[in-house]
Amino acid sequence: MTNLLRRTMVVVFLAGLVSFTFAQVSALPNHRIGKDTPMRSAPAISTTRNTHQNVTTNLKVWELGTYPGGTWASMGDVNDFGIAVAQGDLPDGSTHNLAVPLFGRHAGEWIDLGTLGGTESGWDEGLVTISDTGLIVGHSASTDQNRPHAIAWTEKAGMVDLGTLADAGYPTYNSSYAAGVNKWGTLIVGWSGVEQSCLTCAPTLPVVWTPTFTWKNGQLVTKWKIHKLDTAGFGVITKWYPWAVNDFGQIVGEGSGDNGEFVGVVWTPLQNGKWKLMQLPASGTQLIQDLIHDGVCGITRYEPTMDKTMRLHSVTSTIENGFVYLPTEADWLAVYLHELTTFPGGKHDDQTDSTSQALDWAKKGMYTFPLFEFFRRESLRNGWPIDPSLLDDDDPFGTGNVPVKCSQCGNNGPAQNGRTYHCNQCGHEWKDIRFWREEEEIYRCMLPTGEILVWDEGRQLWIDPLNGDTYPPGEPTEASKS
Repeated sequence: MTNLLRRTMVVVFLAGLVSFTFAQVSALPNHRIGKDTPMRSAPAISTTRNTHQNVTTNLKVWELGTYPGGTWASMGDVNDFGIAVAQGDLPDGSTHNLAVPLFGRHAGEWIDLGTLGGTESGWDEGLVTISDTGLIVGHSASTDQNRPHAIAWTEKAGMVDLGTLADAGYPTYNSSYAAGVNKWGTLIVGWSGVEQSCLTCAPTLPVVWTPTFTWKNGQLVTKWKIHKLDTAGFGVITKWYPWAVNDFGQIVGEGSGDNGEFVGVVWTPLQNGKWKLMQLPASGTQLIQDLIHDGVCGITRYEPTMDKTMRLHSVTSTIENGFVYLPTEADWLAVYLHELTTFPGGKHDDQTDSTSQALDWAKKGMYTFPLFEFFRRESLRNGWPIDPSLLDDDDPFGTGNVPVKCSQCGNNGPAQNGRTYHCNQCGHEWKDIRFWREEEEIYRCMLPTGEILVWDEGRQLWIDPLNGDTYPPGEPTEASKS
């Protein structure tokens, strides 16, 4: 790196000495701050953070721009000392990792961190992070057929190739990405993938890089070693993405399968230098269980049938044809649109996936009981024609007055999705009788008088669709009319 950031990074360099001391004291691979670990530098770092906190409260938002002659920059991270990192293009159109100080006399002046020598470019996901010790991690096109390789950059050593799992006995995993680094700069996490140069394109395995320190020609040299993280117990997961790691060695990430399966996970460091994999609680499942426990029975789980990318593709026409509306102003709007427009290359995709799942669910039929009243009021207020199914008072089936029960287990309040009821208790499904003309699965019979009756499975009654008369199970007769 040029002299441009030297003054800005003086404190960072001192923190780097702390990082080295920490690495020695904690006796890697535990990567923990033990009770007896000296922390004399902590007050100084805390004071620096407070100072920055006071300064930033008086600052306004200002434009960082791009690298001189470039056209775009995708920010990735900023450390506690005001050094921001990004990916962006140079005047020749190539994509490089970049850095820019936010404080000091060189604030806003961009620095090119170089490449590994490859010629491939075009990445714009901003997947680059920086520690408080000034260690920058990301990826760059390598000379190995332009495959992306994870990199670590320091002012002293420049850009270093972190390698792939092909170097550790997994020959097909010959690309890699570094996605996160802890504040001390002693752990790097990411993944190693098969061939492909884009995110989510091919199977990946989770990895962590740990440092070793040696003296060479009177200077301290850091070497990084790649380790595959545990994936036992998740055979259907084919793509792993560790995103972040803290100074205690805890790693958080996610995994997805080709069948749409998704898990959030955490790897916890063990005394033997390995990490134990644990699945994070499934908030959706827990939320459904809590709602049912509280008496809200009209809830069903959405079961995706495709992976995230294909789910979004399946609803693209719905968005393009103008059926999706967004507010003109909202605090969350800019972040939401950025995530949608950078998918699948962006760092986050939870909002995108929630959107695609909601639109897919809507395409399957939106008539659910909570929406009936809304549609009815909107129709009355605007003078629109009202669907007969929305008029409970004139409903010949009386569904608004009689609670629906599951015929298999007797559970009250099944959920409804479109024309189908779904029992949360036993999983039994049946069709809404109001759609008896369209649904062939609904039983019908004819009285000797020529009247047609339809079978209401939810109430276990035969019903005359013209006048709402009901008949008990068995052969309907005039005498059994109730």
